[in-house]
Amino acid sequence: MLEYGIIIFNQMIVMVLLVAAGYFFYKKGIIDDPAAEKLSRLLSTYIIPASIIVSFQRPYESALAKDLFSLFLTGLGSFLLSILLAQKVYPPQKFANYADRQMCIIFTNNGFLAFPLLEGMFGSLGVFLGSAHLAAMNLVLWTYGVYLMEENGKQLSLKKIVANPGVLAFLCGVIVFVSPVKLPHNIFLALKYLSGIMTPLAMIVLGSFIAQISVKSYFNDYSVRQASFYRLIVIPAVTMLILYFLPLALTAKIVLLVAVAAPTAVVSPMFAKIYHTDYLFSTRVVALSTLLSIITLPLIITVFTYLSSL
Repeated sequence: MLEYGIIIFNQMIVMVLLVAAGYFFYKKGIIDDPAAEKLSRLLSTYIIPASIIVSFQRPYESALAKDLFSLFLTGLGSFLLSILLAQKVYPPQKFANYADRQMCIIFTNNGFLAFPLLEGMFGSLGVFLGSAHLAAMNLVLWTYGVYLMEENGKQLSLKKIVANPGVLAFLCGVIVFVSPVKLPHNIFLALKYLSGIMTPLAMIVLGSFIAQISVKSYFNDYSVRQASFYRLIVIPAVTMLILYFLPLALTAKIVLLVAVAAPTAVVSPMFAKIYHTDYLFSTRVVALSTLLSIITLPLIITVFTYLSSL
C-alpha cells in the first residue's frame, strides 16, 4: 500500500532536480522570460498533445473505454467541487484579485506535472487515463475560467472550448483508440520521440517560472499559503473520500487523485498575464504549491491506497 506513495516520492525528487536545472538556467540567463513563455506554449500546444495521442495507440478494450469515460465525468465533478469551494472562500465582494485566487485553487498542473508522474507510475496507460482529466479541465478552463477572468465572459466561445490542443488531442486519441486502423509506424515513432521530452522540458519551464520571484515572497505571504493549502490538502482530501465510494478500478482512482492533488496549474499565471490581473500572486502560488507537493502528493496517495486496502 506504500508502493505508489514511494514511486511518486522518488519521481518527485527527480522532478525537483529538473526544476532546479530550470531555475539555474534562468538565473544564468540561458533562459529568459520570452524563452520561458515560448517553451511553455511549445509544451501545451505540441508536446503534451503528442503524448496524449501516443497513449491512445493501443488495442481497443471496452473496460478501458469505460474507465476513460468515467474519469472524464468524475473529473468534471471534481472541478465543480473546486469551483464551489473557490466561490465560497474567495468571493468577489471581499477580494480584489478574487479571479486569480479562484483560478489557483480550481486548476491543477495535470499536464506539466501529473502526466510525467502518471507515466512514471503506469507507463502510457497513466497518460491515457489521465488525458480524460486534462480534457475535463480544458472544458472548464475555456468556459468558467474565461468567464472568471474576462468580465461577463466576453471572450467565451465554442471555438475556444473545442479548438484547443488538449481537447483536440483527446478527440484524435479517442478516434485512434476505437478505430481498428492505428497510426502509421513512422508517425507514431515521431510523436513518441516528441512526447519523450515532455517531463524534462516541463520541469525546466517550471523552474524558470519559480526563478522569477524570490523564495521569501511566497513563503511569507499568508494568502499564498492559504491558496496552496486549499489546492494541495482540502480539495484532494474531499475528492479522496468521494473516490473511496465510487465503483472505479483502483488504477483509475489513483490516476484521478494524482491529477486532482497536483499543484496549481501554470495556466493560472499565464491567464493572469493575458488578462492583466495579479500575475505575481498566481506565480507565487504555483511556486509554493509545487514545492509543497513533493510532500503532499505522496502523502495523499499513500493514505488513499491504505484506505482502499482496508
